[in-house]
Amino acid sequence: MEALVGLIALFIKIAILGSVYATLVVLIIIILAKFFPDRIFENLLKNKKSLWFTSGFIISILLFGYSFTFWGDHGLGDSARIPLSHFQEIDNTNWIETNIEPVNYPYGAMSIESFSIMEDVVVGTTAVSPVDRPLPYFLWNVKTNYVTFFKSEEDYIHHASVNHLAMPETFQTFGKNYSDYWNGWRFWMLP
Repeated sequence: MEALVGLIALFIKIAILGSVYATLVVLIIIILAKFFPDRIFENLLKNKKSLWFTSGFIISILLFGYSFTFWGDHGLGDSARIPLSHFQEIDNTNWIETNIEPVNYPYGAMSIESFSIMEDVVVGTTAVSPVDRPLPYFLWNVKTNYVTFFKSEEDYIHHASVNHLAMPETFQTFGKNYSDYWNGWRFWMLP
């Protein structure tokens, strides 16, 4: 049910964005026709309404396709995700359980609590999982997809200060990281 509501909201947002972008296409062609009097622009502008509908339809299809790519998919309904570099991602279910999937973690998905995202590294605190009780701090190298654990906050802080990583007081929840990533220009310009 939540995924259906998310899909309907996605369709509404794509319709709005498609309309806005189609209007921009028509305006750009009008401006180009004034500066470059060419038969192509004149022919396009003979039926502005048809141009608007056609460009809006094509743009809507492209936006819908983009929303299911690695970089455009932010989750539907009860799932949410943050895409990272090297085609890695941080997943969340029901805004409760946040997971990463490093290759050297023997149980598959690893639950995390709070974290900071840097270029090729995610650092943060682990959550107790149903199958494992990992060490409390982790460093996930997104490029190699390997995770390193730290026994204590002191061990992590020492490693972080030497390697210029985020300190524990800067770690944020999934909701805050998700909001930081998907708000701004991505919220206004993409589905």
